[in-house]
Amino acid sequence: MFSLLLLPLALIACSDDEGPPASPTYTPDFIQMSYEAMPGVGFMVDSTDDPYGEREAFTAELESAFVADILAAVNVDDLASEEAPGGYQSDTNPSIQTRLPEAWADATRAAAAIGVVMLQWSVLLTDFTPEAGGETRFGVVTFPEGKLDEALAADFFAHAAKVDPGLGGGFFAFADSMYFLNIGDSQGAPFSGLDDDAFVAKLGEAAESFAPVPAEITQSGLCDARFVDNDWNALPDGDSYWEALGVDEAGKAELLALQDEYRTLFQQAVTEYGWDMAPDPMPKTSPPRGFWGGHRFGLAASR
Repeated sequence: MFSLLLLPLALIACSDDEGPPASPTYTPDFIQMSYEAMPGVGFMVDSTDDPYGEREAFTAELESAFVADILAAVNVDDLASEEAPGGYQSDTNPSIQTRLPEAWADATRAAAAIGVVMLQWSVLLTDFTPEAGGETRFGVVTFPEGKLDEALAADFFAHAAKVDPGLGGGFFAFADSMYFLNIGDSQGAPFSGLDDDAFVAKLGEAAESFAPVPAEITQSGLCDARFVDNDWNALPDGDSYWEALGVDEAGKAELLALQDEYRTLFQQAVTEYGWDMAPDPMPKTSPPRGFWGGHRFGLAASR
């Protein structure tokens, strides 16, 4: 089971009238940054040859020290960080969940730095208690204490996608809960194909019909969810990330040096775990990794 580092999220109030009341003593003051350690572009790894535990070990290695170096390069402090399961298109992978101070400009620069250094299609930023209200519906499914691990998360994710394919878009997990977001495109149309009420109803149906362990929706509300991303097909140098960063040449050189270090760390993991990897020239034609896997690019293109 993951640590309880992120457990206070269970106390977050919804930004509308649904869900349990907020704790009277807890006021969240952070933005959640969600991303993967595995590269989203530039490499091709046969997923059948890189078991979850190996990818989890690589993720934990980066989360323990390397992520802090990236954030330091753009002068952003993190409040806390941990490795936890995350999912995209019914595929469960280790992810990193980092809390950042509730300042969108700094959070955006942090996400762009992570994206360009760790070769991600997208990094997700989420504020569960936005001051101005949110536009993205979320639902939280909670399991008995100590039961939620990567295997159970993968089982529930697959089960939810069978209840409705719209629930198979993505999730992230904290402590004993899985968070599902009904993310929309630039016009607000949900990628799930479900309106907000149907999304939460189907998630409840999935929880009620899940056989392995008891599961229930414990919260639903509106959050402010934003992608910081780069379309590597159109912009193979990561231009969108560099624009968001706004760094000078010295700052860019520092981040490119970290990108080289990241490539080295990944190559070392390939050797250590014997992953079946072949160089994958940038850009890819379709993004299989990156938080929500470059959701806007992959799903919008499939419509």
